[in-house]
Amino acid sequence: MMFVQFMVSTVAICFTLYQLTETNDSLQIIGWTSFMFSALIQTFYFCWFGDAAKVKSLDISNMLYHSDWPNLSNDARKMLLIIMARSLTPVEITSAYILPMNLESFKRVSIYKEIHYLQKRKLKTILGKLSNSSIWEKSVPPILYNFRTIDSNMTILDIIINVENQDQFSDNFYITLVVFVSGCKLSIILKHRESILSLIESLEREPFSPMNDEEEKIQMKFNKTNERIAICYTILVEVAAIWIFVRAFLTDFKKRKLVFRAWLPYDYSELLPYTFSYAYEVATSLLCSCQNVASDTLFAGLLIQINGQFEILEERLRNIEEDSNYSAKQCVKHYQQIYKFSKTVNEKFKIILFLQFCTIAFTLCFNLYRMTNITMLSKFLEASLFLVRIIAQILYYCWFSNEVKLKSLQVPAMIFKSNWASWDTKTKKILLVIMTRATHPIEFTSGYLVTLNIDSFVALMKTSYSVFNLLQQTK
Repeated sequence: MMFVQFMVSTVAICFTLYQLTETNDSLQIIGWTSFMFSALIQTFYFCWFGDAAKVKSLDISNMLYHSDWPNLSNDARKMLLIIMARSLTPVEITSAYILPMNLESFKRVSIYKEIHYLQKRKLKTILGKLSNSSIWEKSVPPILYNFRTIDSNMTILDIIINVENQDQFSDNFYITLVVFVSGCKLSIILKHRESILSLIESLEREPFSPMNDEEEKIQMKFNKTNERIAICYTILVEVAAIWIFVRAFLTDFKKRKLVFRAWLPYDYSELLPYTFSYAYEVATSLLCSCQNVASDTLFAGLLIQINGQFEILEERLRNIEEDSNYSAKQCVKHYQQIYKFSKTVNEKFKIILFLQFCTIAFTLCFNLYRMTNITMLSKFLEASLFLVRIIAQILYYCWFSNEVKLKSLQVPAMIFKSNWASWDTKTKKILLVIMTRATHPIEFTSGYLVTLNIDSFVALMKTSYSVFNLLQQTK
C-alpha cells in the first residue's frame, strides 16, 4: 500500500506541475496548487512518522545510558548489551522493501526538473499575461518583474524611488528597520543553532539539573514563569500586528492603500493585484512578528533559567552537609558553570542585542514623529500599539538582563544566609572563591558597547525622545 501511495503521489505531483504550466486561468492555478499541496502532505504524512520511528529506535542506546545501569548486575548488563547491539540497526518502514519511508526519501522525490521547468516557462507566461493586461507598469524594466516574484516587499526601493519628504520617509523607515532586524535575528540564530541547542540540553545535565524535590520545585516555578511571560509577550506582539491589518482593512481597503509603504512594479489600484499585495504584506508581517517573538522569548527564556540556577545554588548552599568539602566544591563548580553558561549566551546573542538596541532607538523616534501627524483615531491607536510593542521588546531584553545581574550580586548574601559558621576552614576558603568572583556581576552587553539593564533602557528612552525633538524642530 505504501509503495503504491509513494509512486502515485510522485506521479500526481509531476502531472500537476505540468498542468500548472498549461493553464492560464487563475482559479485553475489555485485548484491545481491546492491539489499538489495535498499530495505532498499525504506523502509527508507517511514519511514523517516513518522517520520518527527510525529516530526513536536509534535513541535506545541513549535511553540505556540514561538509566541506572552502573547498579545493575552483570547478567542484566549483558542483556542490555544485546539490546544496544540490535539498536545499531534502526527500525525502518519501507515501501515494498524498496524505498524507506523517511524524510530523506521525501526530499529525494525527483520533481526538481518539473519545478525548474515551471519556473522557466510558467513564470514567463504569468509575467507576460500581467504585462498585456496593463497590471504591470510599462515603464518598469522587465528584470524587476522577476525580482518582484522573489521578494515583493519593496520597502527599501520605496525609500529610493518614491519618498519625497520627511513624513514619507518616517512612514517607511520604521517598518524597514523592523523587517531588517528580524531577518538578521533569524540568520544569526540559525548560524548558532547547534550551540544554542547545546546550551538548552546542558540545563538537563549536572550541575544544572535538580537533585532533590526542593530543587525540582524551584525549576518548575521558573519554567512556569518563563511560559507565562512568553505567552503574554506573544499575545502583545501579535495583537499589535493584527490590529494594523484590521484597521487597514476597515479604512484603507476601499481606497486601495497598502498597509505599509512599498514600491511595487505594477499598478495595484485594481482589486486582484491589490488583494494579492495586501495578503502578501499581511503574511510577511505576521511571519516577521513570529520571528521576533521566537528570538526574543528564546533569549529571555535562557536568562530566566539563569535566575533559576542561582536560586538552586542558594538552596544547595543552605544544605551543605557536615562533611562539607564535597558539597562546597560542587557549589563552586555549579557557580562556575552558571558564569560560563551566561558568557556563552551573551557571546551567541551579542550581535542580535546590538542590532536590537540600535534600531529600537530609531524606530521609537520615527514612530513618535508619525504619531504627531496622525489625525484619525484608529491610526493613532495603531501607532500607539506599535509603540508599546517596541518598548516592550527592548524592556524584555533589559529587564531580564538586569535580573541576572542582581541575582549574581546576591551570591555573597546567599552564602551569609547559609549555616557558614559551622563549616570548617577548608570549606570557608572554597566558598570565598565564589564570594570574590561575585563582586563582579554577570552582565549582558550588546556588542560589548552597551550594557543591558534598566539604566540603559531609561537612557535609550531619553535618547529617542531627544531625536524626536530634533525631528520636530526640523519639520
